[in-house]
Amino acid sequence: KKLPLVLALQTRLSEIQKQVKKMKKPGKGHTPSCAVCDRVGEQMEKCLENCLWLLKKEPDFLNKYLQSQGVCLHHFYALTEKMGKGDGDLYKVLHAHMEEKLQKLEGRVDAFARSFDYRNRAEENLGSVPRFAVETLTERKK
Repeated sequence: KKLPLVLALQTRLSEIQKQVKKMKKPGKGHTPSCAVCDRVGEQMEKCLENCLWLLKKEPDFLNKYLQSQGVCLHHFYALTEKMGKGDGDLYKVLHAHMEEKLQKLEGRVDAFARSFDYRNRAEENLGSVPRFAVETLTERKK
């Protein structure tokens, strides 16, 4: 059941990486259309503003962010949408971090797909790769 998902993820990841590499300015997110989404969206806007402020003003926060997995692709776009013209250097740092994260993820997904070939049996356990990839590319956490 995991192999078809991983094969689809390989294709999707290469497309996402192309989009992120071409990205000069952040893309537009979806617009919430229900009361719950609107309410959650308002809170998320405040969280993103706080996160952006911390990334700009607190070097320790930026360092911890760069040492972590960062945020999912959806929230990366949302965070960068909030950036102004004076945030170019920060944008370059966050963009490079996301590109590096996607390249590592693509490598893990490729290794997982290759592990299904009897000639390439992986010694390490790669079973969590599909779940991790879906969590990275979407807001879904299981």
